[in-house]
Amino acid sequence: MDLPETFITSVCRELELECCFALLEPWSASTQMPARVIVPRSPLAEADEADARRQAAELAKAVPGRTIVLLPCTLDTSDQEKAAKAMIPALSNRGACVIAVFLAHSTAAMTREFKSRALNCSEALMRLGA
Repeated sequence: MDLPETFITSVCRELELECCFALLEPWSASTQMPARVIVPRSPLAEADEADARRQAAELAKAVPGRTIVLLPCTLDTSDQEKAAKAMIPALSNRGACVIAVFLAHSTAAMTREFKSRALNCSEALMRLGA
């Protein structure tokens, strides 16, 4: 199970019902996906731009009545950033408040490189509207 899935599985039970989660990549088969999680049916980064936007818009329709969407991510790969470019605007256009949660392993060293990556991730997410 990857870091965003571990995060969702751990906190999903604790949050209010008006909150849901979105992932930038399909859920792995290693564990059962909790309720209130929306995921793309195939990697958005592998789709062409028009299909990625269409798929993201379909996902956004799954959150009516949900005002808060938590988006746990690492943006470790350019694929995640491509998926975020489709997903965040689609969710925001549906009136959802998208809160991106930057995740890092607890064993991550707080090096200058790590802090720079975290800052770059934050700036990229803000540019996308999260």
